[in-house]
Amino acid sequence: MINYYAKAFSEAGRGKANQDAFLIKNIDNGAMVIAIADGMGGKSGGEIASNLAINTISQEVDLSNLYVPLLFQRVKEALIDKAKQSPELSEMGTTLTVAIIQGNEVTVGHVGDTRLYHLRSNGIVAKTKDQTEVQKLLDDGILSKSRAKNYHRRNVLLSVLTPNRDFELQTFVFNIINNDRLLFLSDGAYSLISKIELRDILLKSKDLEHYLSQIKSDIESKKIHDDYSVVAFQAID
Repeated sequence: MINYYAKAFSEAGRGKANQDAFLIKNIDNGAMVIAIADGMGGKSGGEIASNLAINTISQEVDLSNLYVPLLFQRVKEALIDKAKQSPELSEMGTTLTVAIIQGNEVTVGHVGDTRLYHLRSNGIVAKTKDQTEVQKLLDDGILSKSRAKNYHRRNVLLSVLTPNRDFELQTFVFNIINNDRLLFLSDGAYSLISKIELRDILLKSKDLEHYLSQIKSDIESKKIHDDYSVVAFQAID
């Protein structure tokens, strides 16, 4: 039987309210739900949108509702209701990545540019794809990877959860084995620590808590420009 263990941190990095939020929740059948959201910057209510998304997932997910598309629709409805109550929040938005982990199976829903990495042994694989303008240009062959690093609209989101726009939901399922780890990162975190650095820190870490603390130390050794959050998960036999 696989047991689950998860830890997280989330820090404000802009001298303002933290627009990141996360969830780690155990379900009665032994499943675990992990979610991470990053409120959209530049618009009013980013922190409200991300917290509303996470709170909605926490309230809605249970044994009777583990269907990812429905969970995202409930978040959308909650954002619409909030905007009706407070019209000044009509432009608020948030990214959202949700993983439901049951046995050896991970079911994921993803909107925006938070990231999920799967680590096994000495390997690391990105499971989500950023829904950003720069990623679309990379996919279409218009930008090279070197040019993309300095692209002036690299943070422009093409899909996000808001009260007034449709969103494109990525869904997929993959399997884990004992001692696999998952990392969920907001863009304020992964912009300061590379995929290779995340792998290398893992190889030197004695346990999940040590791994997470080393990631946090590495991020905080850099110049912080944004809120930064990481959720780390491990399957333990």
